Amino acid sequence: MRMSLIITLSRGVGARAAGAPPSYAPGMTDLDAVQARMAAVYGERDAARGVPATVAWLAEEVGELAKAARKGTRAERLHELGDVLAWLASLANQLDCSLAEAFARYDDGCPRCAATPCACPDRTPGADP
Repeated sequence: MRMSLIITLSRGVGARAAGAPPSYAPGMTDLDAVQARMAAVYGERDAARGVPATVAWLAEEVGELAKAARKGTRAERLHELGDVLAWLASLANQLDCSLAEAFARYDDGCPRCAATPCACPDRTPGADP
């Protein structure tokens, strides 16, 4: 069964140019609704599965997302992004943590420099200092 959710996760309002980053304003996320939906659909199974198995499933889905990001179609990327978000929400529920509370550390911009966009030096290996 395909699940349809309306999620305003860092999407902003209106169309954006291809390749343009999504807009973000604090309070635009509805991660609590994502967690509530996952709890309603899979809560009992998640509890029976336990945290270690859920972490393993999440890791597998992140691997599938990495593959889709490199070589997949837009539809495959969306599918894998949805799976990662679903497993992350399931894990957060099992850990009794709020994704919205966790994400709040980004409300003022970069958690390290507090700038938007981030003004930290690029720490990517091989990047210019």
